[in-house]
Amino acid sequence: MTKHLSCIIFIVSFLSLQTVTFAQSAYTLFIATDGNDQSSGDQDNPIKTIEEALIRIKKKPNYIKQVFLRGGDYPIHSSIQFGAAHSGEVANPIIFSSYNREKVILSGGITIDPENIKKVKDPTILERIPASAQDHLLEIDLSAYSISYAPYGPRGFNRPYISAPNELFINEEAQQIARWPNLGEPSIKIGDVINPGSVPRDGDFSNSGAVFKWNTDRPKRWTKANNVYLSGFFKWGYADDAIPVRTIDQTSELFELKVPHLYGVGNERQFNTWFAINLLEEIDVPGEYYIDSDRKKIYFYPSTRPEAIKSIQISTFEDPILSFKNASFITFEGIIFENSRGMGVYIEEGESITIKNSVFRNLGTVAITIGKGIEKDTLGQHSITGTPASDLIGSLYTHLYQNPLFNRQGGKNHLIESCDIYNMGAGGIILGGGDRKTLTPANNTVSNCHIYQYNRLDRTYKSAVNIDGVGNVIRHSLIHDAPGNAIYLLGNNHVIEYNEIHHVMMDGDDQSAFYLGRDPSAFNNIVRYNYFHQIGISPTTHSTWTIYYDDGASGSIAYGNVFNQAGKAGVFLIGGGKYNKVFNNVFVNNNLVFHIDDRNNGWAKAVLDPGGIFEERLSLVNISQPPYSAFYPELKNYWNDHPELPSNEIKRNIFFNNKKLVDREFETTTWQDNWEATQNPGFLDYENGNFNFSENAEVFNAIPNFEVVPFNRMGLQENSFRNTSVGKDGRIIPLPPVKNN
Repeated sequence: MTKHLSCIIFIVSFLSLQTVTFAQSAYTLFIATDGNDQSSGDQDNPIKTIEEALIRIKKKPNYIKQVFLRGGDYPIHSSIQFGAAHSGEVANPIIFSSYNREKVILSGGITIDPENIKKVKDPTILERIPASAQDHLLEIDLSAYSISYAPYGPRGFNRPYISAPNELFINEEAQQIARWPNLGEPSIKIGDVINPGSVPRDGDFSNSGAVFKWNTDRPKRWTKANNVYLSGFFKWGYADDAIPVRTIDQTSELFELKVPHLYGVGNERQFNTWFAINLLEEIDVPGEYYIDSDRKKIYFYPSTRPEAIKSIQISTFEDPILSFKNASFITFEGIIFENSRGMGVYIEEGESITIKNSVFRNLGTVAITIGKGIEKDTLGQHSITGTPASDLIGSLYTHLYQNPLFNRQGGKNHLIESCDIYNMGAGGIILGGGDRKTLTPANNTVSNCHIYQYNRLDRTYKSAVNIDGVGNVIRHSLIHDAPGNAIYLLGNNHVIEYNEIHHVMMDGDDQSAFYLGRDPSAFNNIVRYNYFHQIGISPTTHSTWTIYYDDGASGSIAYGNVFNQAGKAGVFLIGGGKYNKVFNNVFVNNNLVFHIDDRNNGWAKAVLDPGGIFEERLSLVNISQPPYSAFYPELKNYWNDHPELPSNEIKRNIFFNNKKLVDREFETTTWQDNWEATQNPGFLDYENGNFNFSENAEVFNAIPNFEVVPFNRMGLQENSFRNTSVGKDGRIIPLPPVKNN
């Protein structure tokens, strides 16, 4: 896969005009950047704002059915709030769309005239910059702009989602906050640890930061630096963190951090490394910048020739651009959401909010959140019971860990369809909805979306899609190019199908492309007809996997998938779970295929103790009574079925050119009708990665009940929004026509 996916053009023809049949009394409203909110709103006399459109919709319900936005940039200074009074009808939604494919941008940033760019002449600034970059250093005076300057962090694993710092975008591309080592270079091994700091995971909230040796001479250049952060894997390879530095001791060559890392700081492991970020002194390669809030200036080494700079934006807005609460039957189509410090769209309750054929780029957190978040925890705890809140994510996942039945009020039948989502700060989509107590599904869906480069700031467990609740769907999407997970799953009865996922989980240890765990009641999650390839294999990864059933995860089903070079360590990690079914899959060119262990009979056995976390979580849903006993009869007998032993089914799978099938076998694991082929089992074009089977493929003789795997239907599909995709080698390729699932 080429390293230059950030340079590929996003899919052309992304603004689609939907044909709508209007009721006889309805009329169409027009919005334009040069409009007037006192105008009639017809094509020749457009209004100026979406807010005015909402006022008119509220005054005359079910009258306005189509709102066209004319091309242009619409700066956002406060969230545009949709409520029940702005709803459409089941068969006749209100549609907000770009007019005639014009380029409509809702922007959470300020725009700066390139004429304001100047070369840096201040010798006190230039002397702090590497000599090789001094002649390229440019500046913009921000004192004339109204900017609330935001800090970088702290941010990372188990910390609350926070808005991004103010970021710089040139020619619609996110620039890099100055750091050392530079992006793509190896991080620095943590030196001698003088003090690991307090360990909040063990209940120590004394808020003591770690002290450790630099292990390099580079910080000797940072004598005037302030607001520096260290980012890295300070203890475990699944827990990135970015922590402010209290002092850089030039005499003792020590860092002292301001706040602790969740697990304390250690240097025992190869991945215990750091890099420094937010340093004026480290603007040394094209694309790097530093915002000096004291001087009210931005210093940058442009990613392009100064004369080629056509647009400059700095993100300032941190709330959702659009916010839907109890609104229903509204569609947004053909809109670009960009340059905000927060999220693009927030959806709570309601029904059938559709966001389609749109682009989300250069946002500070995520593109879309469905369901409430939790107010931010300030103590750095591993799990909390927090306060539900709208329009934010906050400490959602530390709350869900302690309160797995939290109903996020995500509404139902919401659809995110055919959107391009890239250059995000902390993940792509947070897809909630449904009630775990009653197993009431939400049927909220992500479909045909292209999600990539979604961990610009936060790297672990901020996935392309974080899915929770009950009965939600991710299908026909292309997910790639990220250091962390593609899908992080909580809840029940979700379906992950027909996706293509590659080049994710490209940094760290003990992580995977798809993850769920530590809740045996999270049953009946289905992963089917997906193509996972080139997962977790890079110089900075260690033990990485593709499917990770962690700490007793049970009752999941995986079938009809293709796994090719999927995981540096292996494909499946089944960590002590039960009732998982893996059948009719294709495993090709992998290292280890299955790691299965009985951790609940060993180092993790405390989860089964009376009053322990498993008893607590299974009691919350009352597995002996409906609806759980009715939907999941196996789970009803969990405590009487040797919960300490893994008992799973692995059937009718084909293995070809893998180094090892399983590293440990248990009598409680059912192996049946699997086939390890010694030569091409019938792939149409194995050498070129076409894993369709010929009609007379040998696999159908070797496994009589083997079902055809729909390889051609995995990934993006052609529609009015897109007719091309990106191949695994970076080439633009045509898409197959849409087919019904």
